Amino acid sequence: MIRPKLPVAGTDRRWWVLLLTITLLGLAVRVWYILVFRQDVIGNVLPNGDSYVSRVWGDGLVFHKQANLLADGEGLISPLPFELQGIRQQSADHPPVYTLFLTFFSWLGIRSEVGHMLVSAPLGALTAVVFGLLGRRVAGPTVGLIAAVFGAFDPNIWPYPGFILSETVTIPLAALLAWSCYRLWETPSFREATLVGLALGLSILARAELAMVAVIAVVPFIALLRGESVRRRVGLLTTTAVMSALLVLPWVGYNLQRFDEPVYLSIGLDYSLVQGNCDESYSDDLLGYYWLRCQGRALEGTGLDVADQAVGSLRLREVALSYISEHPKRAVQAVAARVGRVTGVYRPLQQARLNAFIAGREPWVANSAILLYYPTALLALAGGSILRRRGVPILPLVGLVATSLIAVAMTLAVLRYRASAQPALAVLAAVAIDHLWRLGRRAITGDTETSQPVGKE
Repeated sequence: MIRPKLPVAGTDRRWWVLLLTITLLGLAVRVWYILVFRQDVIGNVLPNGDSYVSRVWGDGLVFHKQANLLADGEGLISPLPFELQGIRQQSADHPPVYTLFLTFFSWLGIRSEVGHMLVSAPLGALTAVVFGLLGRRVAGPTVGLIAAVFGAFDPNIWPYPGFILSETVTIPLAALLAWSCYRLWETPSFREATLVGLALGLSILARAELAMVAVIAVVPFIALLRGESVRRRVGLLTTTAVMSALLVLPWVGYNLQRFDEPVYLSIGLDYSLVQGNCDESYSDDLLGYYWLRCQGRALEGTGLDVADQAVGSLRLREVALSYISEHPKRAVQAVAARVGRVTGVYRPLQQARLNAFIAGREPWVANSAILLYYPTALLALAGGSILRRRGVPILPLVGLVATSLIAVAMTLAVLRYRASAQPALAVLAAVAIDHLWRLGRRAITGDTETSQPVGKE
């Protein structure tokens, strides 16, 4: 059975030209930012007191160094223990998609920090394309172009290639997943279910918490397809699950055979748990935020910082859970503060300063990201209401937002963790902007026509 068609544009060449133009401008912004603002080196002090200089730090340094090591045939290992102490420690800090992307360019000889930033810029610029396709699929070609503008120019999105962070690929893949779900809603075929499964698998391999989207959105979305028999819905669910598993299970199997304790997608959750549940992150000043040194303190004197990474992460998990159980009331307050921080209702100015100082964002980038977030979020709430009145399902978009909020509530509050919600915010805000524009135009001209001004319905 074919669902009533969503307002997708046809093959209008002008729409595609506009989308390509927006995407290229978004690429130009990313390259300009990298070449002008991401050239300075950062000096950091390692736990042993040694100084270390790099243009990136934290997860960005891990992605960059791991890609070079993998290209050199050293395997997927922790960079700093190997570089500083010659210790070969198997690593599952993150799922592999972004590391493998960078590895390909390292193998081609592009191995510097700036080189990895620049090759990431086109990948990040594709966000505009996928946002455009998603917006067009949900509410028509004009909404698609507005959503593409968010993908190209939103300061909550475009800086990530300049820090060599996996959000560069996570955001477009999350949008791709939502887009594939809407295709399945319109035409519930096994081909479309295959596309959903592949998009889901790639998303999980980019960011582990996106596995929650399967439970929150994908499974109920398919299970509740109207007009389809139970047998067919089971078939579509099975197809989606199998295609996703074909991508994810090899990574899981690889992890299970190389660590002493079970590791499935990554050990990043344990790192975040201990950094977000300690004295500093429960303090009045930083409630809901995180403190990196809590991780080092939890492993201090154990030797587990350079031992099997799974054993060390198990220690971190035990320390974090023990701390939570000893401070239950404060833990509840920390969860509320985390959600408040990423939704902009709890200490937003401090969050902007922390994003500039600790995360390394330039103050103008951090401040503009905060300022743009508020109207975007308000418009997104309105856009969700508009789609509901039109009878368009919003579960794929709501699922991305819910996943982001759950991940933050469980771990710590950094604005990076809002990445998987960005496609939903952009598309829903675009729906509201388009609706307001039409209301204003009708009020001025008396025009009651509802067709899209660009593209074909």
